[in-house]
Amino acid sequence: MILSYSRNLYPQSTGEKIVMGIDWSPNSQKLGVLTADHSLYLFNDQGERQDKIGLRSTEVKSSNKDFIPLCGTFSPCSTLFVVGQSDKVAYIFRLGQLWTDKKSIVARIPMDDAVTAVSWPLSEATSELSPIIFGTASGNLYLYSFQSKSIQAFVSSACFASLASSKTTTADNQATPLSPMSSPIIKILPIPSMPQCFVAVAESGLAVYVDIKTQQLRAAARHSKAVTTACMIAQKTSHGRHYLVLADVMCKVTVYAVETSAALCVCNIKTPQNIPFTASTASPSGGGCIVANASGLHFLTLVNSQPVTVSYEASSSAVTVYQDSGKGFLPQITSIAWRPDVSVLTVGTSLGSVDNFTPTIGSYRYCGAEVVNSAPNRATINIPRFNGSKRFAAGSIDLHASMSSELRTVKAFPKHDFTSFVQNPSGYKSTNIYLLGIGDSSIVIYSLNDDTINEFRYNASLTDKFFFDVGACRTMVISNTLGEFTVCYLTTQSDPGCTFYKVDIYATMRGCVAPHASVISCYPIYEDAAGSLNRISKIRTVCLGEERTDVLVTDLMPPDMCDDFSDPIVVLFRTKTSRAVDWLFFGPSGNAVLLRDISGGVSILNITDYSITQLSTSVGNGVVQWADPFDVIVGQESPDAPLYVWYNPTDIEDAPEILQPPVPVDNESWSFSYVKSNPNNFSKITAGHVKNISVQAIMTTPSGRQTSVSLDTNLLLFNLLLDKHDILGACQLLSALQDNNARVTNRNLWQKLCSVALDSFNFIVASRCYAALGDLPLSITAREIHERVQNAKDGEAGMTHDRMNLYCQAQIALLNSDLDKYDGLMMSCGRIDEVLTLYKELNLYSRAEKICPESMINTLRTEAIQWLINSGQMTTAGMLLAQRGDVRGALDLLIQDRSYLSAFELAKRAMTSSADPSLAPIIELLIGKLEDSHHYSQAAVLCTLGSGRNHERALALFRKSHAFDEALELARQHLPHECLPIEREWAEWLFQTGQYDKATQHYLECMNQEMAVESAFRANNFKLVESLLMDIPAAETNAHLCFRLAEMKYISGDAAGAATWLLKADQPLLGLSAFICAGKFDEAIQFIRSNLPRQSYRELLVHEAKRIISLGSAPSNNPVQEKTKTLTSSGVFASSSGESSEKQNVQSFLNRMESLSHIRGVYSAIELLKLAGLYEDVADILQGNSMWDELYSFAKEHAASFSNYPDILRMVADAKRVKGDKKSCATILEELCMELYGLSGSSSGSSGGMGAATDGYTRLRTQASHLIQARRDVLLEASSMYCDLFMYLEAIRLCKRCGDMDALTDVCLLWVSSNANRSLLIQQLKQLNIIEPTLTKAADRGMWDVCTELSEYCPDPEAVRCDLFWRRGRKLEIEGRLKEAEEFYAKAGKHQEIVGMYLDTGKFEDAQQAAMEMTSNFERERAMRSIRESKARVLASEGKWREAEAEFIELGLVEDIISIYRSNQMWQDALRVAKEHGDSVLVENLSESYVKHDKLRSGLGTSASAFEPGAKADLGDGSGLAGRTKQHGSDVQTARSILEAGSSAGLRKMLMSAARSGSDVLFEVVLHRCAELASMVLNNDIQDSSIVEDIAIISPSIHNFEEIGSPHERVMSLAVAYLSKGVPLSVTTGTESKGTISLIISDVCNREQLLLVCRGVLSLAFVESEYVNRITKQETHGDGIFCRLRSILLSYRNMLLNTVRGTKAAETDKVNFIPGDQELSRCFEATHLIIQLAKLFIGAKTISSMRDIVLVSSSLVRYCDLLPVDRCFVVAGESCKQFVEISNGNSNAKVMEARTQYLNQCCVFLNKFIDLHEEISNHSRNLERIDISDLTGSGIPWTAQVPVNLYLSKSRADEVRAFILELTMDESTTTTQELPREPCPFGCGKPIWIGACSCINCRQVSPICAVTGCHVINPNTHMLPSSRACQICGCYARPAPWNSLITKSKNCPVCEEVGFPIGK
Repeated sequence: MILSYSRNLYPQSTGEKIVMGIDWSPNSQKLGVLTADHSLYLFNDQGERQDKIGLRSTEVKSSNKDFIPLCGTFSPCSTLFVVGQSDKVAYIFRLGQLWTDKKSIVARIPMDDAVTAVSWPLSEATSELSPIIFGTASGNLYLYSFQSKSIQAFVSSACFASLASSKTTTADNQATPLSPMSSPIIKILPIPSMPQCFVAVAESGLAVYVDIKTQQLRAAARHSKAVTTACMIAQKTSHGRHYLVLADVMCKVTVYAVETSAALCVCNIKTPQNIPFTASTASPSGGGCIVANASGLHFLTLVNSQPVTVSYEASSSAVTVYQDSGKGFLPQITSIAWRPDVSVLTVGTSLGSVDNFTPTIGSYRYCGAEVVNSAPNRATINIPRFNGSKRFAAGSIDLHASMSSELRTVKAFPKHDFTSFVQNPSGYKSTNIYLLGIGDSSIVIYSLNDDTINEFRYNASLTDKFFFDVGACRTMVISNTLGEFTVCYLTTQSDPGCTFYKVDIYATMRGCVAPHASVISCYPIYEDAAGSLNRISKIRTVCLGEERTDVLVTDLMPPDMCDDFSDPIVVLFRTKTSRAVDWLFFGPSGNAVLLRDISGGVSILNITDYSITQLSTSVGNGVVQWADPFDVIVGQESPDAPLYVWYNPTDIEDAPEILQPPVPVDNESWSFSYVKSNPNNFSKITAGHVKNISVQAIMTTPSGRQTSVSLDTNLLLFNLLLDKHDILGACQLLSALQDNNARVTNRNLWQKLCSVALDSFNFIVASRCYAALGDLPLSITAREIHERVQNAKDGEAGMTHDRMNLYCQAQIALLNSDLDKYDGLMMSCGRIDEVLTLYKELNLYSRAEKICPESMINTLRTEAIQWLINSGQMTTAGMLLAQRGDVRGALDLLIQDRSYLSAFELAKRAMTSSADPSLAPIIELLIGKLEDSHHYSQAAVLCTLGSGRNHERALALFRKSHAFDEALELARQHLPHECLPIEREWAEWLFQTGQYDKATQHYLECMNQEMAVESAFRANNFKLVESLLMDIPAAETNAHLCFRLAEMKYISGDAAGAATWLLKADQPLLGLSAFICAGKFDEAIQFIRSNLPRQSYRELLVHEAKRIISLGSAPSNNPVQEKTKTLTSSGVFASSSGESSEKQNVQSFLNRMESLSHIRGVYSAIELLKLAGLYEDVADILQGNSMWDELYSFAKEHAASFSNYPDILRMVADAKRVKGDKKSCATILEELCMELYGLSGSSSGSSGGMGAATDGYTRLRTQASHLIQARRDVLLEASSMYCDLFMYLEAIRLCKRCGDMDALTDVCLLWVSSNANRSLLIQQLKQLNIIEPTLTKAADRGMWDVCTELSEYCPDPEAVRCDLFWRRGRKLEIEGRLKEAEEFYAKAGKHQEIVGMYLDTGKFEDAQQAAMEMTSNFERERAMRSIRESKARVLASEGKWREAEAEFIELGLVEDIISIYRSNQMWQDALRVAKEHGDSVLVENLSESYVKHDKLRSGLGTSASAFEPGAKADLGDGSGLAGRTKQHGSDVQTARSILEAGSSAGLRKMLMSAARSGSDVLFEVVLHRCAELASMVLNNDIQDSSIVEDIAIISPSIHNFEEIGSPHERVMSLAVAYLSKGVPLSVTTGTESKGTISLIISDVCNREQLLLVCRGVLSLAFVESEYVNRITKQETHGDGIFCRLRSILLSYRNMLLNTVRGTKAAETDKVNFIPGDQELSRCFEATHLIIQLAKLFIGAKTISSMRDIVLVSSSLVRYCDLLPVDRCFVVAGESCKQFVEISNGNSNAKVMEARTQYLNQCCVFLNKFIDLHEEISNHSRNLERIDISDLTGSGIPWTAQVPVNLYLSKSRADEVRAFILELTMDESTTTTQELPREPCPFGCGKPIWIGACSCINCRQVSPICAVTGCHVINPNTHMLPSSRACQICGCYARPAPWNSLITKSKNCPVCEEVGFPIGK
């Protein structure tokens, strides 16, 4: 804020004119200044001095001047001023409203001491009622009542001072005299928001909060120093707080919270020392305050209220305030005051000067005008040349939000109009412009057109929108985003006590879909009809509801004006439109609303009858508006389109008038703009100048031209004429319009005119209207009435005006056919004769009889009867005769008119009253007529009346009419023997007509219980049926009835009753189903326990559970039929009779129960089994439905109830892994590991525990040999998965809990290798004390940098480093990097290892060189001896026996050469050497061995295997079959003996015998059986009988075995299941068990038999759909047949590497995965590539992934001799084709090159497939006729066999053939019929196929890449990679694809262990 000097009000002077007080009046119009020279100066709001009042001393007439005024203030009404003086008196002066009013002293108020403070707040309704508060120098507070002119002591200084030590007190209503302890009251500060409260501030620093109403006092502040001045900052918001500002003698300013009396902050003001603050005042806006002292004014700003922050603005508070005013010195400021509107700050000084300062907060420009914020709640808009307001100074508009503390923003509506107005204020003309000032608590509005200001309290938000003139002038709507809007009316009535006009705020509407001015319209309804009083009673509002098709019409009233019997919102009606509404607007009369929908349609809403009429479907696309002030609508759809004028829009029959627009000028179209009416106000139209009315539609062109089209004034005037009661003129107007055919008038106008004419008794005009409406009779009648009225007026001079009015009203009633009213009115007129004459003419004798005299009644009746007979109304005539007593004549007329029923009633009355014999003939005639007309009951009644009663005839007639009640009553009285037949007949009739409930009782009456039960059934009266069945004895039909009753009870919801009766119907199982279908599982379990045998308890509940599950999965059209047919067909629900009809009834009932039941699905079945305690069956169901989460939770909850709990955890973990939820899988595996740990602990304690553990963990035994190994496998799996998720802490915790140090080191090693901060992790390893085991394992894995770091933390780092060097040398030696190995051996000091390394590789020269470098002679000699020994062994291996023998003998190694001779079966040479160089013992032992060998050889020759006639290949470990047999004992059978006896004993007994003989024997027997199964497949000789036992033994362990359709696949699935899953314990032990015996592949494995199994699996042929959809998915999930075969081969390889033969083969064979075995290696490679291709198929198809698919599928072609040949070629060809398609358009050079290569490869493969398909389709036995020249030298074998079935169907093969033909014929595609080639990677230069792994030129072979299947030879170095890709399985791979795969999956694709990237 900036204070700028404004003007001087009173100049400075010498003497005693010091300013003692300043106060502004509340209305900001008057300023009062008290000076020390005993004067009160008065100034106006412009600062002009108006008056001076001399003050009086204690005595009014005394001239004593020994006093000074100390304080003063205005009254709330601004007409009174009160002054407090030092001479213990106060005066009240009356100033008046105007300056010219007389000034006088109103009251003189004596006090006990000097008056130091005064306040006059508006605490009551008026100033006179509000008390004045005085504070004195003695510290007392007084209340003065202006009304009663009395003063009262309120609070004494003692009471005041007591609050210094207490929190609250009560006013004592006393005063204490001045004492040394007294403290003067210096300020009394009223609280604006609480008029009854104020704060009194004492000079001592104590401030007290006082409540006048409750007389309660509490401390508002306890300041420690004396206070010099005080003020209060009061925020004007509704929740604003009050802050007390105290300035003390130490020049410190402190802010207190009045509500809490807490000190909030201290303001630091830099002023000269010891200059106290003398005055202060708070800003009326609530934004801050000003304190003053000799150094100037200091402005304090309330920055924030949460928390409270008051800052000192130095820039707004400097002493330059007076320097700017031109004064050269700074007088002492004694008093300051704000003007209430915050526009002026008035300052008084010690020199008597009074100055005004103008505060300015800031300025900005808005719409071209400058907006100056002179105060926080005041804004001045400067508009030059604007002088149109009487309220403001020329050139400005002042917006003052007096109810707000801050004016937030200024807005103009409409904004563009205000912008134009600012530019040219004098020349701009607009409808209405409003300026809006939005404050924090109120809104101030200025209307430029009306020059009015309105202000009202409203807390506007930033999202609120304002709309003006909504439907009516000065109507404002405020809306928000919540669908709410508030209607305000800006009145022109002054608000009492305020300078602004009032604003009527109406109730807030809610639920509007889009509160906008376009969909809200208002219409003010005034208290008087003309609206001249300008008092609005309510506002009618039409708006949208919750949808855009919902229109709501309401009447709104201000809520504060409503009483208990009125509602501020009255909903008149709500309606729906067919389309969404775009905008709506009230008509000028408020009786109709114009609606436009979003499609351009225009409708009218009639407020009077709440109807909606559509005017047009398209006019709304243009301009549509009301022709104000008429309810006429004018619209134009588009420029130059006709104008549509609806003169009566609410009339649905009124067609619009079409007016053509003017002819276009200069190709400019005419558009409708607005309607111009003269006059424009309906109230100005008088009867005198009706003809001068003109209404024109103004048309404009784009260039600004205007023209007018006149509307039909006559039609506009019609309603005006009716309103002016000019009926004849209106009739002439309509007649003229109709006669001139100017416009076709509709019926409604004539009807309206007719109604008004009748109301005015103008019958001649009504006659004209009826004629126009086409009702000629009424027109004639109206004319006759007109004549009668005229005659009545002329003929009877005595008829008064009132009687004439009654006569006219009677005629109108006659026209309206209201004869009752006509009678009454005519009788009132005394014209009864005229009425009787009219009634006779109209034959209305009954009405005439009512009003005629008594003498004329008989005559009228006779005339009426005769007229009735003549007119054929004999029935009515007969009734009249009967009334006159002529019964016979009446009956005769009624019979003639065939009114037999009326005649019956008449005859019945006559015969009942008296028996007249003369009536007998006519009665008999009537009975015959009634019987002929089928009125039997009436005829029977007549038969029972009179003297000649005929009861038999009456009974027959009653029974014929089914009136059995009357017939039974008659029979009981007169014919008792007919009662029982009547009851039976009645019951049958009721049964036939469907009245079963009544029929039941009658059947019981006639003693037919069976039909009674049937009727009760059909009446759904089950209680009665139940009671009847209880009484019926047991019979064959009883069960059927019980069954029906049960069915009905179930349908009615009584499941328990249904089960009870089903039990009686011998259907207990159906009763069980009833309970279950009703969801009453507890009752079902209790029922089955009570009524069914115990042994079937579980089976029945499981069966019911499966039925419930089937219901949940059944199709919607027939959900239960297929699921329940098994029950009925097997007789489960059938009775003992077994009849088909009863089965159908049972089936129907069961189907109905299931259809009505909500119990279905897996969860219901689980709930049933859980309640029954069948937990294992629950687990089976959860497993079968793949509900793994539920299975895990349930099993964990009931773990003690499961014998196979570990199995369940294993299954859940596998399912989580398949879903990709590794974290959950790892957690479950951890729990499984802990479970197995407990089992392992219990197994180590006792043998019984081991058996339980084995039975409880059957599935895991297929993966390990015993429970301990199984636990370790799970531990490794769980920890590996944790490591994959980087959850190393969890993995370490698990390993520690299991106590597995090996696994713990593995995890730590992975953690170390994955984290860059190794030092921190190594410290953790040290804490775990596993550094050395981790180092050892890191060395085994080649992690040498980790080993180096770990070695530093070992006790002997140097020794550890030497060991690491040795280990690294050893690893390099294994890899063939001998030189590097020699270097590390040397660093380790292992020179002997160097020699041994070179000896192992046959490099004797390098070995000798290494030996010569040894420093020790002993070591050197030993090394040389080792070299000689190695050379000798080499000579022996090369067959140079003699040279080797000589060398061995020379070295003294006689036993070694003998052993070599012995191993090669050179027994003679061995004996010779032993005899020549050995001792006798050696010779003797050798001779015995020779003899045993001969015996053993002869024994084996007679019992050789069918697959290997000779002995088993020597694995180099020296343990043969005979040795193993000897070890087991003589009582154990061998595999061969078991196999020989197996053909007769059967497979099951053979496996049982093998299991008893040991694991190796069992493996041999099982492998032999698997080989037999494979031979069946390879020879295509499969007999179902030959595999029956295999299916019974092993098929339960195969998932979905029944779904396997191919017999070949079924057989090989059995074989693979034997080897992978083991043999069930139930087979080997003969007892029931779920466990299995795992098979361990050992050295007894027959390689040939295993090869047969591999070939059998690989030869399986599939069709395309099965291979893609089933086989591929199974292999991806890891549970396919190829995955299991790969696991078997990996186990065989591991076993082989643990033997001597395998170790030696691995050292020399780097190509084959299974060392030394090319065939098994090829089988393994083919199996692995099938799995790899399946995993690639499921991924996203990108160029990179498609390249991998092409490489793998092409590599599989190399194994077409093992795999189905057609599948190999077509899969490879299709993969190439897809790559070509997906890479089409790619401009990458490498992609384009690959595309060309693969296109050629695709052509070759698919061509070959077509040839194969044709040969196979022709049933060729071989493929020799196919040309394979294009495959020559590719490495693709062509010894393939014809597959069992074709991979592709004929249609798919035709598609391939068409593609090849199209590719061949396409000239734009250059393809060659040859495979793409590349230079030989081995370096010979021969071009070979890019997919080959061997070269026919250089005979070199490469291992395959585990990722792509291609060779792994580096084309640059022509060598194998320096190291294998996987250090665990030893597979090779190309670096790029391997690293890419490891990045994604983290695992080796072969062994699925953790893999690491490799270098190039």
